[in-house]
Amino acid sequence: MGKGAKPPTAPQSSEEQVVWAVARASHFIPGANRCLPRAMAAHVLLRQAGHSSELRIGVALDERKKLQAHAWVESRGKVIIGDTDLGRYTPLPPIKETT
Repeated sequence: MGKGAKPPTAPQSSEEQVVWAVARASHFIPGANRCLPRAMAAHVLLRQAGHSSELRIGVALDERKKLQAHAWVESRGKVIIGDTDLGRYTPLPPIKETT
């Protein structure tokens, strides 16, 4: 690069590319196929790529009254990671980010 030249910027990833990358990587990282690590990774990558993203966590009691939890990511009003029978979970208040 010449003097004063700006380095090329990486193209922003689409939501679909981020979802694909998280799903693909989770096959190779022990424990990463669980909902919370996948949702956290997707949330961070989406935000870094300039997309709106909200990390959500919900809780429910199963048939034996055992607490169950699930994490998912919403973007522009739709679930993009972790869409699995969400109607049974009571969403906790959104996690507020601090910068």
